[in-house]
Amino acid sequence: MQEQKPASQMARMKRQLCFFVTRTMLMSFLVLVGSMTLFPAGRTNAQGAQLTNSSSIMNAAVYDVTRGRYYTYNAKNWFVTGSSMKVPIMLTFLDMIERQGRAPSSYEMWLLTTMIENSNNDSASALYYGEIGGAVGVASYLHRIGTLDDGESADPPV
Repeated sequence: MQEQKPASQMARMKRQLCFFVTRTMLMSFLVLVGSMTLFPAGRTNAQGAQLTNSSSIMNAAVYDVTRGRYYTYNAKNWFVTGSSMKVPIMLTFLDMIERQGRAPSSYEMWLLTTMIENSNNDSASALYYGEIGGAVGVASYLHRIGTLDDGESADPPV
């Protein structure tokens, strides 16, 4: 007969699994978006050359949590996150409702879907300000999962 694990150990294992799945999904999403940015469908060779030769069109930064290192491309300045911020908004919201032990309502699901699939800024704002507590909520979630430093560094990664 197999021994059952204590509830606290099971809860910790569930959090670790959720963190792993979330991190994997986020990294897959960033790789997908990055590849679509680098190689969009229908881009002509002239446009591709312009993208390659321009220093201000694309920047990238990836943090390897295993090695504790940043890998950057053309990262001389701070980044404007733009629509990529919608991913942490979604993850923060999903973490919040999971901790509440509930599923998203149909309206919340509509907000999530339109925010991600249609890049709807109104839906993102509704979740960001109305549900997760704005920057404090996102920062709290990112800090809790270990992807946000303590804010002591004011320098962008090099």
